[in-house]
Parts: sequence; C-alpha cells; structure tokens
Amino acid sequence: MRQHKLFTGIYVASTAISLALAMTLFMVFHIKLAPGYPEYNRDRILIFYGAEFNDVGPLPPTQITKYMGIHLSGGFATEVIADIDGIERIALTASPEMSFDPSNIRTEGSDKCIDWSADAICVDDNYWKTFGFEFISGAPFTKEELNDAKAVISESYARALFARTDVAGEKMILDGHGECTIVGVVKDAPECMELTCYDIFFPLNYINLKGSYDKWDGIHGHYEALITYSPGADVDNIKKEIEERYHRYSQEYIKNEGFTKFDYDIRIYRNWEKALATGGDSTIWDALKKYFYVVLAFLFIPALNLSGMISSRMNSRLAELGVRKAYGATNAQILWQLLWENLFLTFLGSLIGLALSYIITGNLFRFLHTLITGGTVDYDTPMQMLFSPRIFTVTLLVCVLLNIASALLPAILALKNNIVQSLYNKR
Repeated sequence: MRQHKLFTGIYVASTAISLALAMTLFMVFHIKLAPGYPEYNRDRILIFYGAEFNDVGPLPPTQITKYMGIHLSGGFATEVIADIDGIERIALTASPEMSFDPSNIRTEGSDKCIDWSADAICVDDNYWKTFGFEFISGAPFTKEELNDAKAVISESYARALFARTDVAGEKMILDGHGECTIVGVVKDAPECMELTCYDIFFPLNYINLKGSYDKWDGIHGHYEALITYSPGADVDNIKKEIEERYHRYSQEYIKNEGFTKFDYDIRIYRNWEKALATGGDSTIWDALKKYFYVVLAFLFIPALNLSGMISSRMNSRLAELGVRKAYGATNAQILWQLLWENLFLTFLGSLIGLALSYIITGNLFRFLHTLITGGTVDYDTPMQMLFSPRIFTVTLLVCVLLNIASALLPAILALKNNIVQSLYNKR
C-alpha cells in the first residue's frame, strides 16, 4: 500500500463506491420487505381492502364517481373466506370514524390535551395473534372486549401522555367519546412497518360503533382484512378463490341495490406488492429482477476495471514472483498470497462502502425510495432496520465476490510464466 499509493487509492475507492451503491439499493428493499418487529410474518400477509367500483349506475350523473372504494363486512371475512385452504388467520382493522380527533386526547384530571397528533387504528383480537408485539405493560384486549372503551398504546405515546410506560389501568379522555381505559403498552414498531406503526390501538368497534363485526351482514362494510397464509401455501390459488367468492356474493349486492351498471376491481395485495407499488408483477422476482441487473452492473463493471489494473500491476511483479518460485514457492502459495492481498484491499474498501451506504440511505431514503420504486413514503430511515446480520452477511459475500472477480484471472495468467521468464522481466 505504501509502495503503490495511487493503485491502492483507486482500488479502495472503486470498491467503496460500487459496494455503497449496491448496498444502498439493497437497504431500501430490506427496509420495505424484510420481516422484523413486530411484523415477523411480513412475507406471509395478504392485504384485502375490498373493491373499487367503476361508474356505478343507475345513480344520477352528479353522483357517479369514477372509482368508489368499498371495504369489507366482518361477516364476509370471518364466515365466507376464512375456510379457504391455506389461510391461517384473518385479522380485521378499520380507521376510526371521522368524528374522532386523535389530537384531542388528555389524561384523567387534566384539561389540556397533549401536543401529539396520534395515529390510531381499530383492530380485533386476531390482530394481536397476527403480529408479535412486545407488551411492556398490561395485555391486549380480548374478543369479548371489542365494543369496550379500552385501548392499547405505544411506548412513546405512553411517555408523551404520562411520562412513564407502566400505565396499564390508567385512563385517558377522548373528547367526544368519553373515558377510555388503557389495558396495555407495546414497544414502538419501526415506521417502515406500515401495518403496525400506530400510537393507539382501539377495539374494533369502540370508535366506529358499527355493531357486530363477525356476523353475516352482507358483503360490504367498514373493515380491511389482513390475511396470514400458511408457509408454502399457494398464494395465487388463495387470491383466486377469494375473488371467485367475492364475485359470487357481489351479484346479490347488485340485485339488492338495483344497479344496472356494475364494474369493479378487487383490491387484494401481497405485502410486497403494496410495498413496491408493483404494476402487475406475478412474483417478487419479476418485481426485483430489473434491480438485480443493476446490482450486477454496480459490482462487475468496477470489478472488470480493477481486474485490468491488477493485470497491469502483475507485470511489474513478475520478477518478485520469479524469486519466490526460485526459492520453492508453489503456484498455489503465490496465488493465495495475491488473493489475500487483494482481499485486504477489498475488505478495506467494503468497510468504507458500507459506512457510505448508511450515510446515503440515512439522508436520502425518501428520495431513493421514490426514485427506485416510484412510490412515496412519509417516514425517514428506520435506522434499526439497517443494522442487521443480513446486511453484514451480504457485505462479506460481496467483498469475497469482488476479490475473486477482480484478482483471480490476472493472478493465474501471471503464474503461467516459468521462473526464467519471470526473472528475465527484471533485466
């Protein structure tokens, strides 16, 4: 390194830049797709929103909308599709009704609301079985409590309200909805976990007051379904069966409502389809393969350039290799020496590249996500998702790959010279 400062600098910089670009791309997808707390089954979730209806008639022209989104009834989710082969569990969620203002929450005995615009969601008891929340205090509400004035809150929201987390049994006041008992406090979910990153979790029907959620009351209602499917299940078959049953029951809806024009699109997505905002890709490989080719370009184009540099440098080391051969060194020993030398430089560049990828992702995550996937996010980089064994393992593998790709062929070609040819190079 001291003798060849220019070569060392170019080698390390090229390795660092190419690895940083590849790792940045990897990190964006890792944040969007990798399982983690509390969505450990993130790769086995179907999100069933309901349907979008196109030009529903015979409504008056002023009332016809291009797309009218309609959610599911609880009965359709729990009675009609729950027995489909491969479905493990269905959790129902709903947004709180419009009259609920999450900023108008205060503690018991206080007249002042906290300065916190909380994100709230209504969930059923299966929601807690679907996701692996860690309860710091208390426990989740049960099926029998889905109409009760109770709530589970996040750790950070508990600190904002009470300046502590052991608040199970405490009460908070919701303006317009009265008193609510806190039954549990959960560890905060990272912001990238979009199905679980909320401040307040209400029982399914407390804020919405829609009545029974699990009895048949038609196909349409107020809920979204989070469907967990079994490992190895045929997801395409599950989606097809859901769509067939939805179509069958929707005919009854058409007849009862008296519609003459009725066209709809089922809104059911794998979690990765929602995360990547894909346009009809049938598998995750179809969605990611174009990025895979970009990663190969990031890695192998610099590797080819480095290989040319190493090949040129080998010519200046032929005499050194000849002397080593003259003193009994085998080709294998010399090859290992050359590979380890380049592996050290590659490893040094990889460490710099990994640090650079953290800096790039940490500061430009929103821009990168929009640039890569075409979708937008409303959160910054969840740094806890970046420090994972997977990322370090990938870095190590890329380090070895770059070393082999750039150094192996030039080293083998240099070793083809015999001792006399190698020593003669010193003339």
